[in-house]
Amino acid sequence: MIDHDSSAEHETESAAAHEDAYLAQLSDFSDAITDGAPTRVTAIDGLAAVRIAEAAHRSAASGAPVGLI
Repeated sequence: MIDHDSSAEHETESAAAHEDAYLAQLSDFSDAITDGAPTRVTAIDGLAAVRIAEAAHRSAASGAPVGLI
């Protein structure tokens, strides 16, 4: 039997955690612009994330493993 109340509570917690992470990222970026502070996540990190996401998309479309470029 599925406990729907527990599932809804978990989804709410997940959404809150996602929102907190998003706000932290925006705050970090804002600090970098206004104070000249370095960001915790670099452009290289962002590029790596995009490459991973693209590889996952190619793999899902082809049904086969793909390498990272």
